[in-house]
Amino acid sequence: GAKINHQAKNGVTALMIASQQGYESIVRVLLDRSAKINSQAKNGVTALIITSQQGYESIVQSLLDKGAKINHQAKNGVSALIIASQEGHEAIVQILLDKGAKINHQAKNGVSALIIASQEGHEAIVQILLAKGAEVNIRENGGGTALKFAKTQKIKTLLKAAGASE
Repeated sequence: GAKINHQAKNGVTALMIASQQGYESIVRVLLDRSAKINSQAKNGVTALIITSQQGYESIVQSLLDKGAKINHQAKNGVSALIIASQEGHEAIVQILLDKGAKINHQAKNGVSALIIASQEGHEAIVQILLAKGAEVNIRENGGGTALKFAKTQKIKTLLKAAGASE
């Protein structure tokens, strides 16, 4: 008799909590019992964004298979791809791109997946994004590009080879 889609005052649902904690079997039960997959917390995050941040590949895949909105944005404009790129979750970045995530989406502060991956030093993700056609000269709101924020020399070399400018 529990209300499967009940939202706490902050908008969080049982699906979001199970996704955040990596409880794959609970996520499956909730999805099988018609949990609202695209419910949003007050800050606009969904179970997919939360799981992409935490790095649970199988849960990301389950959510996408059940119809999670891949390009949904939290209130700050962050998408699942941007947050997975920030956290260094290569497999999730690949899954999201393969399923059609918008590679050049920018959050409200102008940050893209490529900018944040460069800034955080995630070389493998920078390589994945470049291989998939990420725009190398997108600028965040302060005018900086991925090259400006690149944390390592290897990332700088990759970006320069792709035609990036500061």
